[in-house]
Amino acid sequence: MALGSAVGSRDETPTWLAWTRVGLGVLLIGFGVRLWLTRKSKTSTPSWMQTIESATPRKGLRLGFLLSAANPKIVVLAAAAGVAIGTEDVAMDQTVVAVALFTLVASCTVALPLVLYLCLGERMLAPLRSAKDWLTTHNAAVMSVVITLIGTYLLVAGIGQL
Repeated sequence: MALGSAVGSRDETPTWLAWTRVGLGVLLIGFGVRLWLTRKSKTSTPSWMQTIESATPRKGLRLGFLLSAANPKIVVLAAAAGVAIGTEDVAMDQTVVAVALFTLVASCTVALPLVLYLCLGERMLAPLRSAKDWLTTHNAAVMSVVITLIGTYLLVAGIGQL
């Protein structure tokens, strides 16, 4: 957001930022398409998913941090959101609301299953197991669609600024 604020304080978006968005968009689209085309070959469960099954709370916290902070896809997505929020010329309270909404949406995939389990207990285990199995089976397809959509957004935004 700091980079976005510095860039957003100018009257005009710098050309290098537009080209950076175009480049990132093209890279993400290419990666998403490649992931889509090779999705059938990715049938084994990723090792990090296997680790979750037997994780203690401490190990789960460490794994969660590594999966979010050290994952290049998440870093790029969070940076893109920060730049998008930071470049908007809005009041501080609106920026706080935007950050809160981004955080809520970004964390809902983690928080929602936990909240449902805390509220509904054992009744949630079967649907959660079913969702885990579906996501494990279709992980590459889901990721390819998400990455391609974000890449398309960055590409269109970058082209619009040129």
